[in-house]
Amino acid sequence: EASVVLTKEQMEEEHGSFISKDDHLVAYYKSAVSGWNLVGDIPVSALVKDAKKIFNYTIIIALLAAVAAIIIGIVVARMIGSPLINLRNLMQQGAKGKLTVRANYKSQDEIGQLGASFDVMMQQITTLVQQTSTSAQAVFETAQELTNSSKVTATAAREIAVATDEISNGAGGL
Repeated sequence: EASVVLTKEQMEEEHGSFISKDDHLVAYYKSAVSGWNLVGDIPVSALVKDAKKIFNYTIIIALLAAVAAIIIGIVVARMIGSPLINLRNLMQQGAKGKLTVRANYKSQDEIGQLGASFDVMMQQITTLVQQTSTSAQAVFETAQELTNSSKVTATAAREIAVATDEISNGAGGL
């Protein structure tokens, strides 16, 4: 067993600690009542022997937490990513003119609400295209009627012009 020697400065201090040459933690305290120095020492290896176990447990828990985070990340990415990719593909089809595509999502979460809004939007666009087609057909029919009326009016105008010309010739002959 090694002996512990305090320096003069350490003996004058109230308390303190240091690591000795033989790797012991030395702590000392000067009693205010008796003036004596109380000194205790313990090997540093005894203090840190359980630190390796704690370190190993910390590493294991950190690795398990990382694996759990990766698994949760993959699950969340699939839960959110797949429906969004599907919705994006449906929107691309709609942009190309296929107005019959629908998401038909049944969930009530944000993705389901987005799908329902997409379905409503596509229905509204389909209705708008149908109304535009109906209006265009009505305009076409009206244009045909105007064309026919204009032909009838032109024919009547020619007949009136011929009749007026005959009246004029007849008046000139009188």
